[in-house]
Amino acid sequence: SRFGNAATTVTFGPYVRLHAPRVTATGRHRIRLDTITPVVIRSAGRSARRPTKFLLWSALTQAFPARLGVELDVHAVGLELVASRTEVVHMPMGKIGGGAVVGWSGSVTLDVNPLGRWLLECADRLGLGGKTAFGFGRVRVTDVAAEDPVDGEPPAFEDIDVVSGVAAEK
Repeated sequence: SRFGNAATTVTFGPYVRLHAPRVTATGRHRIRLDTITPVVIRSAGRSARRPTKFLLWSALTQAFPARLGVELDVHAVGLELVASRTEVVHMPMGKIGGGAVVGWSGSVTLDVNPLGRWLLECADRLGLGGKTAFGFGRVRVTDVAAEDPVDGEPPAFEDIDVVSGVAAEK
């Protein structure tokens, strides 16, 4: 077959059935989110240059549940940004996407409740943020500590108000 003016061969890997992740432990989970490909998350019409608590929370609670085919109470998703080591990445999109896309790459340490952990495990399988169809947003989720989740209450959202169904940072 042809793609544009070039002869193209399309190949696919073996069939893979995705399974929903199982999160059975309660309490706070400390995890590390490592990017495999840069993550693109848009907020207020602009691409985020670094991950923030609000951007990660909104990426998991706004459009992502629709991709999964689930409904969830956004107030039930607990997420706290503990640390991040990321850098800004500019990626040319060429003629297909039109121009360049700005995103971030690196690792982020988070404290999450079981629902937040489940959503991040889904992101591990499906991608996080926008432009996942172009290969962006591939992430890996791992436990920071080898032992079970850290004891304590799930993270709260003192810094986030939900107004008319749209999250806004204080």
